[in-house]
Amino acid sequence: MAITPLDINSKSFSRKFKGYNPDEVDDFLDRVMLEMESLLKEKRELEKKIKFMSEQVEHYMSLQDTLNKSIVVAQDAADRVIANANKEADIIIGEAKRVSNDMLANAAENANKVSNETETLKRTASVFRKKFQLLVESQLDMIQNQEWDRLLETQTQIAEVPTIDEVLEERVQTSHFDDLHETIVLEENHIIETPENLEV
Repeated sequence: MAITPLDINSKSFSRKFKGYNPDEVDDFLDRVMLEMESLLKEKRELEKKIKFMSEQVEHYMSLQDTLNKSIVVAQDAADRVIANANKEADIIIGEAKRVSNDMLANAAENANKVSNETETLKRTASVFRKKFQLLVESQLDMIQNQEWDRLLETQTQIAEVPTIDEVLEERVQTSHFDDLHETIVLEENHIIETPENLEV
């Protein structure tokens, strides 16, 4: 059984001949009692501190477990986010490549189409140029033909043909009005059908 300061304070010793000095023993016991009380007080304080620290340790250990779990959850979430981001990036890159390939293919097809149309236009223009050149050359040959000289020489003869007014004036004097109209028509037809006029 543990000895308490009260046990020391209430302890009494029997007296014997030539024993210890009672006053000295009492003084020593008082000192032991005070020291023991101090030690017990310090022990209680230390026990309180130990208990408090133990509680703190348990609290921090609990926090650590919570933090560890949170870290694990956060890491899993981060891994999932990264995996999804990589998957989305792969999809976007693949779609971008597909679209770019389609655009390049369409551009190449359009370029070939434009090139073919350009070549067709060039050939058409070349054919038109040759035909136009032949037409111009034929017209030039016709202009330079000697027939034009003969036509120019017959201009004086055509100029000597009597005019309609002259014919009318002459006919008015020798026939009536009804015969005059018929004569005018005949003279006009005669002038129109003259070979020199037809050649002009």
